[in-house]
Amino acid sequence: MKEFRITFHPRKFDPQRPGNVPEEHQTKFRHIQQLGHISYDSYALQPRPDTANKPWELENKLRATRVSERAIQAKNEYQNEDGWRVSLDNLIFERFDIEVAWYDTI
Repeated sequence: MKEFRITFHPRKFDPQRPGNVPEEHQTKFRHIQQLGHISYDSYALQPRPDTANKPWELENKLRATRVSERAIQAKNEYQNEDGWRVSLDNLIFERFDIEVAWYDTI
């Protein structure tokens, strides 16, 4: 780490006392903390009026399972970075292959 001059703040972020985080970043840190407490089993899509226009959202949890399984397989096979990227990149970027409807509000 010293070689790359990477250092870590000695105090971890404490959501009860966020004083060691600049005020303009405190909301982001709270959101990150909230996301960190979401468990896979309890995650579910929250239906909204625009859900019909975003069909990929219905598949998010299933895709996360597939990515996780593929990552575990790559780890168990002791694949190097190239190996796991070949295994995972298509799953990760699959979302960008889905057609998105564009509505002009003008």
